[in-house]
Amino acid sequence: MYSSFAFKGLPMLIGVTILCISILPSQAGTYCYAHQYYSGGRCEECDSTCDECTYYRPGNCYNCTDGYFNSSYHTCLFTCPSTSQFLNFNDQTCVFCASWCPRGCIEAQDNCNLCYSGEYYRPDLGNCNSTCPQYGGFYASSSERRCIPCRDPNCLRCKIDGNCVECKSFWNLNGTTGRCSRKCPTGCKFCTEYGVCTQCESGWNMTSSGTCSCPYSYCRECNSTACARCQEGYVKDASGACRASISNCRQYNSSTTCEICEPGYYLWYGKYCYSCSTGCRHCVSTSDNCTACENGYYLNTTYYTRYPTCLLKTSKSPTPTPDPYRPSSNSGWIIVLLIGGVMVILIIASVLVAQAKKKKLAATAQLDESGASAVVYTQINNNATSAYPAFQQPGGYSTQQIFYPADQKDRDSNFYFPSH
Repeated sequence: MYSSFAFKGLPMLIGVTILCISILPSQAGTYCYAHQYYSGGRCEECDSTCDECTYYRPGNCYNCTDGYFNSSYHTCLFTCPSTSQFLNFNDQTCVFCASWCPRGCIEAQDNCNLCYSGEYYRPDLGNCNSTCPQYGGFYASSSERRCIPCRDPNCLRCKIDGNCVECKSFWNLNGTTGRCSRKCPTGCKFCTEYGVCTQCESGWNMTSSGTCSCPYSYCRECNSTACARCQEGYVKDASGACRASISNCRQYNSSTTCEICEPGYYLWYGKYCYSCSTGCRHCVSTSDNCTACENGYYLNTTYYTRYPTCLLKTSKSPTPTPDPYRPSSNSGWIIVLLIGGVMVILIIASVLVAQAKKKKLAATAQLDESGASAVVYTQINNNATSAYPAFQQPGGYSTQQIFYPADQKDRDSNFYFPSH
């Protein structure tokens, strides 16, 4: 029975094992990157405010992105509710400014905002200005009187909630989540996660091979006669061609003067962009005079520093209220259980096969032994025949020597018992 079951059931066990192994990679794929969640067999993006979100609503956050704070039940905000507060990037909470900062403060309790109504503090310049740079990567907050850096470094303009409304050239903007999610091929405005272009930028033509075409170099927006708009870092010269005249300049005032440098650089006399210290999103005059910090850093203005500096955050954001409807993350356990199940199946299959082999060998040995030692002999007694099992001595079968069971000796004295 064991042998039959083992050999008939083994293909089924092997099939189940193959099925489990084929399922395993798809389950392993449920591990998504930061800012993503798993839904419908694929990874989807959370809202720009969330590092971690629910599968049913991208803006329902469990952890806030750096530069946001947890305002209420699973909601992360880009700005504090009061202009007399600042967002502490270290622990991602809103804290009141110092009493000597009547017009509010910026990223630190005693870093006072000196701008009046109708002005904007520009962290790239370190002073007040009438406007924020159009493509500088800011949200122009009239209530806080400052240019608030968008948290996505690939965003050129963002809204009051921090969601991006325009990304850098050829970055795919997810309009639902407000993220600049991925870099697309040149000339492409929207693309799939696999880099397949779905829509070209303004003025670019979609070719038969699925690429975007423009006859001019370094264009973002193209038209029939020239570039309508250059890519970031380029500016039109006298001939209308896009040129890069200043390294790391994001936006120009003219072909020879930079208005704002890329994040992480500061402007020197409109001609040069020099690198800021690590952690600075913006700095002025010198590399270590930080005016705004990168994600994951906070502004330090303690008395023993010459300039404000950006330090790596040491605190975790507050843990939000648990959601009883949040599905547990079981992908890790699924993988462990699948591996364990495959191992158990293989062990059971091995045991059954071993038992089957053992049974088969035992049956073969028994058959050989009985064939070599058990013979039906014919008893001749008064010309009558009867069959008794007899055991042959070593040396082969013999018709001359017949052995009967011991219990026959006393019942039939006519039997002949040859000597051993």
